[in-house]
Amino acid sequence: MKTIEGAMKEVTDSPDKLLDVQLEFRHDFNTPTSLDKGDIRDVLGPIFDVKSNYLFVTTSANPAAAEELLKYVGIRKNMSSPWQLRRKTPTDRPAYVAGAHDACNGLAFDASLIDVYLGYVITTATKKLGKNNYASYPLIGTRGVHSLERLASSIYWPTMHVLRDGSEDMFTHLIEHLNDARTFTALKQREVPQHYQTGELTVLYESGVSPLLIGKRKLRLHGQDLKNAIDFLVPFMINSEWRGPVSYED
Repeated sequence: MKTIEGAMKEVTDSPDKLLDVQLEFRHDFNTPTSLDKGDIRDVLGPIFDVKSNYLFVTTSANPAAAEELLKYVGIRKNMSSPWQLRRKTPTDRPAYVAGAHDACNGLAFDASLIDVYLGYVITTATKKLGKNNYASYPLIGTRGVHSLERLASSIYWPTMHVLRDGSEDMFTHLIEHLNDARTFTALKQREVPQHYQTGELTVLYESGVSPLLIGKRKLRLHGQDLKNAIDFLVPFMINSEWRGPVSYED
């Protein structure tokens, strides 16, 4: 490991690791300071190996699944009861907040539902492929935004999945079988006891419509090319925030 020529000693570059920066900050209670190494570096650092090959693929909601769900409404007695599902009629006036409108709740492919599917995909892929062979990150991230406040179009925003050496077939199989009986059972179990999304899960399972699609664009990179891309394109950022008293006097 060596320092970059002409740079400070805090910046280090290793031929088989991502470029790194280590800084020490003087502790100040009123102005805490930290180093942000970049979301991409944080996500890919744990799976990075300069000798490996990587495949980047995307997933997003299937428009056909979103259209299918809009045809149905759900009814239940209370939050612990399963949904009774039926096709929507012209006289229905459904609301779209599961748990708040149990008399006639419209089904929809919203941010909460895609979180259910993505949560299962990420957990399963990490378990089956290994935490050193799989990583993911959203193309458009959110911080401090409740799922009910996210844009309706956010279900179509791509989630990036990074697969290391020979994991493509298993990942493709996982996405293409999100509607099989075993996955459906596992997803329903995750919704206990409120059953918020079990109506949507049931409709897509019984209709056979895939909830997620894999994007056509793919990126394949050797570890050295990935290292060069991250080292050159992902900046570090020093963050500082004043938390002390505020005076409005001149």
